[in-house]
Amino acid sequence: MLEKFLQHCAVAAMQTRVIPAAELTSSIESFLQEGGVVCAPRFEIPEVSTPVDRAGIPVCILEADWAIGETGTFVINQRNPEVRLASCMAETLVVILERSRLVEKLEDVAAYMEEKLSGAEAGFVAFISGASRTADIERELTIGVHGPRYMHALILEDR
Repeated sequence: MLEKFLQHCAVAAMQTRVIPAAELTSSIESFLQEGGVVCAPRFEIPEVSTPVDRAGIPVCILEADWAIGETGTFVINQRNPEVRLASCMAETLVVILERSRLVEKLEDVAAYMEEKLSGAEAGFVAFISGASRTADIERELTIGVHGPRYMHALILEDR
């Protein structure tokens, strides 16, 4: 299933690496050098809690709740509106996923979706399958207009 997922990510021009969890901090160091990094609250990465700047966000780092193997799609539930905004406005989006959270097909996250989207505590769930791409009627492809221009994924082997 991982191979299928990685193939779909490659088709979407996503840079993907499978790494041991212990290498997470060293693997994102190059992104941290960009400055102005917005990071989801789950992470405890030193010097990475820049407030969302609507003038420009070089990098946003998020952890995916799930990933779907048959499509190369990340499922992200982010209740914080500032982080949601950052994930759309960033030049580069870095998504981190624990390998155990990779499922085969969309139906495998149905119970999760039911839980997250119902009741008073309903959240916001995004399905992300690569960097932003759009084309006009003349078939001119433009990357990064409606979201990140670049997308990277780090798949953690163990945690």
